[in-house]
Amino acid sequence: MVVKIKRVFKDRISLLVIIITLFTLGCNQKHVFKETSSKNIKFLNKNKFNSTIACLINMPNYSRLEERFKIEKRTGIEVCVVGESLYGLANHEKGYYLKGEELELIIDPYLGKNEKSDTLVISQLLNVDSINTQYPGLFCNFKKNKEGYEIDLRIPWKDINIRDVKSGMVIPFDLMIADNDKDYIQKTKISLFSKLGKKNFGKLKLIGSLNNISESSKYVYAVNSKTSKKDTTLLSRMKPYKLKKIFYGKVKDVFDLSAGTKFTWDKENLYLFVSVKDNYISPDPKSWGGGNVFLDYGWIEDSHGKKVWEMDILYSKWAGGACKNQYIDTLLNLEPGTYIVKYITDESHAYGQWDDMPPLTPFYGIKVFK
Repeated sequence: MVVKIKRVFKDRISLLVIIITLFTLGCNQKHVFKETSSKNIKFLNKNKFNSTIACLINMPNYSRLEERFKIEKRTGIEVCVVGESLYGLANHEKGYYLKGEELELIIDPYLGKNEKSDTLVISQLLNVDSINTQYPGLFCNFKKNKEGYEIDLRIPWKDINIRDVKSGMVIPFDLMIADNDKDYIQKTKISLFSKLGKKNFGKLKLIGSLNNISESSKYVYAVNSKTSKKDTTLLSRMKPYKLKKIFYGKVKDVFDLSAGTKFTWDKENLYLFVSVKDNYISPDPKSWGGGNVFLDYGWIEDSHGKKVWEMDILYSKWAGGACKNQYIDTLLNLEPGTYIVKYITDESHAYGQWDDMPPLTPFYGIKVFK
């Protein structure tokens, strides 16, 4: 076959174009087969919500439609909506969506004695004004510097269900730092022990003084602090433990992302001190408009123009066809009043004008039932 092609196309460039084209077609065929192999997706009509009160579906590109509906008394409604998300999000886990820099501490409060126990994941977003409602006693101080930033973290033992704290106690744990360089998703996550998407525990050992540290040991040591304040004298004598494992993404160099940590403790709290090198500290994605990751999407407003519901990528599911096709099927409770359903499409991939495989849902757009 190659001999025949050479006879017809003596020019080497033409031959190269044919080879690339054949290769591309083969890749596309596999891609299409994979994405269209699921069954048609049907909405649930939860609790028999079968009366349509608003319907904006199957519109073309460049559409901006709205429809009003009225609620006479407080009632539940079902919202079914299909739209298009940014394509690049499709290949990433939703746990990395719309987050900036983040610290994640994973602890086994059962100290490895219960194999079936759930671990605690203490997740703290950095460089944003946020309160950790899950751990009310947690204190986090985030401070930028020339090379990146520093984190001081205080975690009450009672918040993580660890009792009778004493020297010699060993706690299974891991520590991760995530990085985002102003994107819709976190690009990298490094850790002490976990790597390549597989979580793994190390051992944090509580000791009374620096004299108890063994250089050959596999433990990460937390040294007993004589004060509840930051003991700078003690910390200056401690060596940091480096986060050398890559759990997710890629790291260009030590200036792109690298970190070291030290631990201290007392009877009331566990203390973490983390120093991070990061040549770009991302703002909160929602602060620069990163929260809107849909290109075709719908929402509901009240009569004053205030949004009472909108599509959220964290709760959407794949709608079949192309990965960017997403749907949400949810229930809401609305107070009496007039509401407006709105839906927007952009310049491509709307109903009948698909630029990739269409969704496998009964419609494209938004419907509201009661």
